[in-house]
Amino acid sequence: MRKSKRNNFTGRRGASVLIAMLVFLLAAFTGSAVLAMSSADLGRHTDAREEQEAYLTIASAIKYVRAGLDGLKITVTAETGGASASVSAPTDALEEMNKQLAECCSAFAEGKGRERKLSFAMSAEGKTVEVSCTVKEDLSLTYVFSHRGDLRYRSQMTVPQANEEEGTFSWDVRSAQIERKTEAMG
Repeated sequence: MRKSKRNNFTGRRGASVLIAMLVFLLAAFTGSAVLAMSSADLGRHTDAREEQEAYLTIASAIKYVRAGLDGLKITVTAETGGASASVSAPTDALEEMNKQLAECCSAFAEGKGRERKLSFAMSAEGKTVEVSCTVKEDLSLTYVFSHRGDLRYRSQMTVPQANEEEGTFSWDVRSAQIERKTEAMG
């Protein structure tokens, strides 16, 4: 009996079994290599999709804020206890931002002019954009938009100095400059 088992590997039939095992191993290694390459490719596509989603989300937020600033007028009235501001906006969509801007205009009218920072978040369809705005003494606005707080995906929009006519402030969004980044801003 021992001889017959030994003959299985040394005879023709044994060679066939050995070749079959080698072919199986070669197929297994080839299959694992193909799976590894497709897995790496899938990861690359997922990153590109995430980057595109962040870009489009921020682009939408910029359009939304620009539309909210277009036609916005803040009128500051001097009173004995200070200054009050009223907001005339084409839409109530950015009510929180408009309220914060009105407070800044009132403070500047009272002579408390210094750079101020505003912040708010916008979300739609489960996507959140965090917006921070720096209001300078000349009432120019610099918005920084970040996708879910991730600094790899940031855009900046600068709206030039406010137009002021008899206590009414407005901004020219047509001349706004937009700078997009898809990596960390230094």
